[in-house]
Amino acid sequence: VEKNGFINFLVIWNKEVLIIKFLNTISVEKFREILNTIPKLELGIENIGLKNSLGRIIGNDIISPINVPHFRKSRMDGFAVRAEDTFGAEEDNLIPLKLKEVIEAGDIPQRIIRKGECAYVATGAAIPDGSNAVVMIEYSDKRENDEILISKAVSPGTHIIEKGHDIKKEEIVCKKGKKIDLPTLGVL
Repeated sequence: VEKNGFINFLVIWNKEVLIIKFLNTISVEKFREILNTIPKLELGIENIGLKNSLGRIIGNDIISPINVPHFRKSRMDGFAVRAEDTFGAEEDNLIPLKLKEVIEAGDIPQRIIRKGECAYVATGAAIPDGSNAVVMIEYSDKRENDEILISKAVSPGTHIIEKGHDIKKEEIVCKKGKKIDLPTLGVL
């Protein structure tokens, strides 16, 4: 039975009567005609401060002007080393390195790591130039005269977060049309 643009069917299911409604179909051309009768809404773009942006819609793609992080950093507490200096290190073949610097999170490295040297780095601390890996602190032992004994070899890149790991410079970080929610606000 057709009523108000719907075709109704009675279905008996488990002793209950259900009414299922199916819409009448129309042609693509008719649908386009209907769409063309709807007024177009032109939205303007305005610049507002971040504290007023929650719940608003982004008007243009937002491109990062920087790498995040903007420096190479350590994934964990340990020693920044030249990986090739650790090759062959094992518990029964400790490799000595000279500690040249202690770098905490927020510190700017002051020295370049050279052959046979290392620097202590805290989790999140910047990696000094010259180093290309981090040996976890668990695989080291500190001796007198700033000598560090390494008991495990590492390969280049081990335990290092590279520049731009999270966001690369010139990358679109927020697309046009996205609603600004709390995580988006955090990125901005």
